[in-house]
Amino acid sequence: MSLTEADITTLVRKNLGATSGRVRIHPDTPEMYEDQCEARDVGPDQAMAWLAATWAKYENGRNFYPTKLEKIQKYALLMQRDMWTYDPAGASIDITDGIVTGGRHRLHAILLSHTTQRFNVRRRHKTA
Repeated sequence: MSLTEADITTLVRKNLGATSGRVRIHPDTPEMYEDQCEARDVGPDQAMAWLAATWAKYENGRNFYPTKLEKIQKYALLMQRDMWTYDPAGASIDITDGIVTGGRHRLHAILLSHTTQRFNVRRRHKTA
C-alpha cells in the first residue's frame, strides 16, 4: 500500500497534534556532500577572502551578519593577548560550496585582532 501526500499529512497532524500550519513533505533525495578536514593557520587575508566570497552570495547580507558583536570582541581580545588556543577536537570553520556556514564570528575576530590562528577547517562540496 502506498501512502499519498494527503495520507502522510493527516498522519503527521494526528500524531503530532498539529491543527494548523503547513506540513512540508520532501520526497527528493538529500544532497550528498564530500567533506575534507584539515588543521590550518588562518590569517586576516584568508578570513577576509572567505567572508567576502560569502557576502557576495547574499545580495543584501541577509542571514550572514555577525549577530553577536560581544562574542567577536571577546574572541579578538583573546587572540590579541595570545590566549586563544587551538583545540584539535574543537568546532571547525565550515566552508560549504565556497561559502562560510560555520565560524563567521571567529573569522571576524581574526580580522579585528589582526592575528593568525589555527583552526580545523572543514570544506564541503556537493557530490555529483
